[in-house]
Amino acid sequence: LGRGQVHTGWVQLGPDSLLVDNRINYRIGLRDRIDVLLVRDEQATVSFLDESHFLARALDPTLKGEPSGSPIRPEVVLTDDLAAENLAGVTAVYLLNVRSLDATALKKLRRYVDEGGNVLILPGDRVRPENYTRLVSPDVPGALIPVRLTGPVGDVSTRESSWKVLPVDFKHPFLEKFRPLGPPLFERITVFQFHGIEVPGDSRVQVLAKLVPDRNASGEYPFMVTAGLGKGHVILFACPGTTSWGDFPAAKVFVPLMHELVYKLSGGVTRLESHLAGPQVRLDFPDVDHPVMVSVTFPGPTVKQFTSRRDRTGNYVLIDDVWTPGIYPYRMTGGKTGSDAFVVNPDPAEADVARTSKAEFESHFPQGQLHVVASTDELEATLARIERGTPLTSALFLVVIAVAVAELFVANRTRPVESDEGEVK
Repeated sequence: LGRGQVHTGWVQLGPDSLLVDNRINYRIGLRDRIDVLLVRDEQATVSFLDESHFLARALDPTLKGEPSGSPIRPEVVLTDDLAAENLAGVTAVYLLNVRSLDATALKKLRRYVDEGGNVLILPGDRVRPENYTRLVSPDVPGALIPVRLTGPVGDVSTRESSWKVLPVDFKHPFLEKFRPLGPPLFERITVFQFHGIEVPGDSRVQVLAKLVPDRNASGEYPFMVTAGLGKGHVILFACPGTTSWGDFPAAKVFVPLMHELVYKLSGGVTRLESHLAGPQVRLDFPDVDHPVMVSVTFPGPTVKQFTSRRDRTGNYVLIDDVWTPGIYPYRMTGGKTGSDAFVVNPDPAEADVARTSKAEFESHFPQGQLHVVASTDELEATLARIERGTPLTSALFLVVIAVAVAELFVANRTRPVESDEGEVK
């Protein structure tokens, strides 16, 4: 598969007792090149202590582009050189534990994001909230993201308390690819110290993941937040991309998360894409301002027309009723032209043969009577019992007869007496 090409297909297994999950459809694509800029204050004497060490190798293992197969080209620069950098064509700028930015660099970054660029901020021990008010603030005009840093939480020197990461919104485009894997992939991240992030209640900022108590800790805090700015995006993490405050870069999710964020921000395709069968599939057009008309060929084939919409999450189109697994080619006109395809597969959780407890069933059906059976014979017996109804027990039958007799006796005792003149007394 060459750079810039897209290929679709499927892998088929032999027949077994559950045919629905024997075939997986895939879409593979690679962009020609995605340039990103990693900004840090200084170069560390020991390489693995450098702020860019883990991130640079996560984005491109060889740091040369070839033969790693990664289309992402990270370039590491010093904070003092940022103002002189040409950001044209750069997909994302990472600020790695940068102490502060001067007015020239900040103005340049603001214009870069307004025009469609993207900034990711990973603060660490060098960052002081009072030095970040022009960069991160809900009150200062020109700030990149309207949130407030409240200072470090936790103490990495003692490691007595720890937090783990819990994703909040798997429906967001930045995290949707991780939905089949679920929260456990993120929960393996352990953080001992982080920057508190305060998100105003009426803010356009979205919290994508949060920190929840793990050991000897209390309180929940944002871990990953994002907001649109002009045509671009800003993403703020609560901790650095090093192991100084936790094991974030050592977690299994770090490499795929950093790649997925860059792919999404670039508007290109990921290396392997798949959607779960369901009511809707979302296609994003992050660099397009005008409506995009999309003509989708459903399996069958049936052709349906859709038009994109725009809100604070971006320009996107929702494809309805994608319950059938398969390959869905589509053509685009309007704000974007060309052809592409997306693929749909069944949810792998549906093929999970693990036994489900009665308590779990009851949690999904809180109202009404729930019957749980373990075999077809038990099912037939249960259905027959429901059709017959519940028979009265002997004791209950005697109570009903006693009530009826008592009612007759009372009625006879209280019957009105009629006089000779026909008057009722």
